[in-house]
Amino acid sequence: MSTPKIVGLVSACKDCTNYTYYSGGVYVCRIVDQAVIEKDEVAPFCPLTDFPSRTIANMGMTILGLRKTNDYSMGFALLSYVATRFKVSVEANGTGVVLAVDDGRKICLSLHYVEKVNLDPAEIRFKSGDDVFRACLDGKKPTLLKRVVSNDESEELWTHIL
Repeated sequence: MSTPKIVGLVSACKDCTNYTYYSGGVYVCRIVDQAVIEKDEVAPFCPLTDFPSRTIANMGMTILGLRKTNDYSMGFALLSYVATRFKVSVEANGTGVVLAVDDGRKICLSLHYVEKVNLDPAEIRFKSGDDVFRACLDGKKPTLLKRVVSNDESEELWTHIL
């Protein structure tokens, strides 16, 4: 059996809207103007995109993530706000935001690793890997700070990374 095509899930030339009678018992594909020899299969020259197309296949994870019901409505609101402030997208499953740092690293702010949320000033303290970060959301431009361990560990020091 041949690979189905995207338009109406066409699995044979005879099912396609571009399959038409030409003359003398010959049928053709209107798009490429080629004679169709076997109407019960998809012709090798078929210009239609395979089903599922790469785009649709890649959307599968997003669709699954959106169908999953979660009780984290406040968390989703928080991630949406962070994503808007940092101008990034929320992950397909809605549980995290990936922040790209200038040096090429990617830092994931995931709901599962949020340690503390302050409303005034608006800050989120979270872990990503072995590091602790603070996303400071007040002001014209949001900032991302990384905790630096001091020599005597008596105070928390933070360095600006984004």
